[in-house]
Amino acid sequence: MLVSVARSLVAVGGLAALVFAETAFAQDKASADANWVLSVDWTIQQKEDGKISQGYHVNQLTCTKAGCSLLAVTLNQCLGNGKSAVFVPKIERWDTSEGTLSVTPKEGVILLEQSIPGGRITQRLTLSNKNPLKLPKVIGYSGGFTKESAVLKKVISVEYVPLEGATSVRAMDCRAELPGVADD
Repeated sequence: MLVSVARSLVAVGGLAALVFAETAFAQDKASADANWVLSVDWTIQQKEDGKISQGYHVNQLTCTKAGCSLLAVTLNQCLGNGKSAVFVPKIERWDTSEGTLSVTPKEGVILLEQSIPGGRITQRLTLSNKNPLKLPKVIGYSGGFTKESAVLKKVISVEYVPLEGATSVRAMDCRAELPGVADD
């Protein structure tokens, strides 16, 4: 009986140690997952009928265990002509928790689908992460959108093309009209 009890104690003790170890790992993994962040930036332009537009869409995808959000800031879509031409920066956001963004990770690739009025945007990012201590970079891109245009009364398709190079300095074609704080 003593041997049986000892074996039971060892077995129970071993089980308790195993459960503790699994729980500790799960807590560390949960903590790591909660703090895990994927953040990548890239800039694209629209290409329609073989012509690249002057506007820039600066994108940032951020993902945590809770979900992903995509922020896009559009610059340089000039309205007007000559010196009176201006652009108003446009900020758009899509989020997995709101159902406006779908993110499908595959090995080294992230597929994005964004809901827009009358259509959807699809983007494919190829990522590189040669240094695991740094955030990945976008090294390959394809994308575009298809939507029903009520104004043109037809379905339009637009291809997105990325800016080449890790960074790019660009002059804007017109001035920016920025929101401020209004006087009373």
